[in-house]
Amino acid sequence: MLSKPDERVTRALAILARDAQFQCLREWLEAERARLAQAMSAERSDVELRMQQGASQALSRILDAAERAAS
Repeated sequence: MLSKPDERVTRALAILARDAQFQCLREWLEAERARLAQAMSAERSDVELRMQQGASQALSRILDAAERAAS
């Protein structure tokens, strides 16, 4: 599990949030999170499902941290 970003990371995310290239990265992260959600709905393996859930949670934490830093 990812820890809460410290002040240094939060400042870096706030600066990056204004960069168009970071917006491209954010779109990709959101698309990956959506893809994982779709894959989880059809996953039959408990191991794979848990791996996908962990990846989705990590992406959500990163995206949430970026959103909070930008506001």
